[in-house]
Amino acid sequence: MAKKNRPICTLCGHGLIKNGKTAAGTQRWICPACKASSINTRPTTQEKRHFAIFLDWILSGESADHLATRLGVNRRTLTRWFRLMWFITVPTDTDPYRVYDQVFIDGTYFHKKCLLVACTKDHVIAWHWCLRESSNEYLKLLDKIAEPLVVTTDGSGGALKEIHTAWKNVRIQRCLVHVQRNTFTDISRNPIYPAHKAIRRLGYMLTKVRTRDDAAAFIAAVHHTRLTFGDWLKQRTYRNTVTPGQVPKWVGENQTWWYTHRSARRALRRLEKLAASGELFVFLDPPDGVTADLTRVFHWK
Repeated sequence: MAKKNRPICTLCGHGLIKNGKTAAGTQRWICPACKASSINTRPTTQEKRHFAIFLDWILSGESADHLATRLGVNRRTLTRWFRLMWFITVPTDTDPYRVYDQVFIDGTYFHKKCLLVACTKDHVIAWHWCLRESSNEYLKLLDKIAEPLVVTTDGSGGALKEIHTAWKNVRIQRCLVHVQRNTFTDISRNPIYPAHKAIRRLGYMLTKVRTRDDAAAFIAAVHHTRLTFGDWLKQRTYRNTVTPGQVPKWVGENQTWWYTHRSARRALRRLEKLAASGELFVFLDPPDGVTADLTRVFHWK
């Protein structure tokens, strides 16, 4: 262990020894092992304060703009305070052999970086920094932990692909809140059309499912909605019946027709596919070996 006020070489870990002073009078140090020279800079009170602010902010979920306003500084100043702190290596004690009942995986973006996280209902067990969510990056995250019995995901394509590749036997539970959120994004929370209102009711029903009877009622409601509005959902719009300015941007140049109510079809189809795949209500029929109560866990917000 290095003596008091004797820094450690950042290159090889050997204790440094004094090696004269700089022109400004600052003590210079040298590593007797690798001969690297440096000065022992200590964090100032201001730097410690900025680091404490950074930790509180990164764990709070507060937006950077709101934090800057609360501290009385602009966003650019806040970015300057935090610039080097993103490079601090966080120690991990991941146990690659421990099997968890359920693991939650998700990605969160910070500026232009993405943090992929795997956690239980109590604590984070692994993470991986990357530029964007992709199957290859998720594979690097999954490689750090053993295959759990159940994994919960928001439905990211990259995550689902690697879960099926790396974890052959795991049961997938889709996050019900994310499914509800995607539904409301398609048809809005204040719809006008009767079909949209019916699909909105399905979105609210989904996160209230607690028993197998609730799940059966939900699936029946999805089927009833399809039967009731099936003809309306099949309506088409033909290019030769509208002006060029009325053609949606997502329509291909050579496409002669498209479904008129595309967003409603997508929202309802999503619920149908997830219900058929068995990914909505795994918490009601957990695999053998699960000892935790999954009902409460899978309805987090």
